[in-house]
Amino acid sequence: RFATVVLGLVSLKNVAVSFAETVKSSAPIFTVIMSRMILGEYTGLLVNLSLVPVMGGLALCTATEISFNLLGFSAALSTNIMDCLQNVFSKKLLSGDKYRFSAPELQFYTSAAAVIMLIPAWIFFMDVPVIGKSGRSFSYNQDIVILLLIDGVLFHLQSVTAYALMGKISPVTF
Repeated sequence: RFATVVLGLVSLKNVAVSFAETVKSSAPIFTVIMSRMILGEYTGLLVNLSLVPVMGGLALCTATEISFNLLGFSAALSTNIMDCLQNVFSKKLLSGDKYRFSAPELQFYTSAAAVIMLIPAWIFFMDVPVIGKSGRSFSYNQDIVILLLIDGVLFHLQSVTAYALMGKISPVTF
């Protein structure tokens, strides 16, 4: 998730938002490929044929993009592929034969793993001694705390809902 967010920001810095979103529209194609490779899930001919116009539109939009930048395009494509991988692996964890997690369990374990990964990044990027010497006071603003709590609760609910839905449908449908 961390890499997906960082790459998404890199893409937005280097290409137009509309272009980054156009690249993200290729997600079903990557999900079909990854579902077949990882889950052994086959999609029907009609589903595969319905992806042809998506690929054609994507090729047309990217070929004529004025703000094309290879770094931005690569970052947008990478974040898209990582997001598809996450969806496929989540599906495997939600409905696998060897491991089967409930949506809240998967949310808990992925959140715990994210915290473990984010702590070193936070320590590396947050220069605490310099901030302390800057003289800025870090008083808590109640409005910001409430907004962060609401954001956290909504993100949690969105993730649990997504996992619950993903356990019942194909990653391609999701």
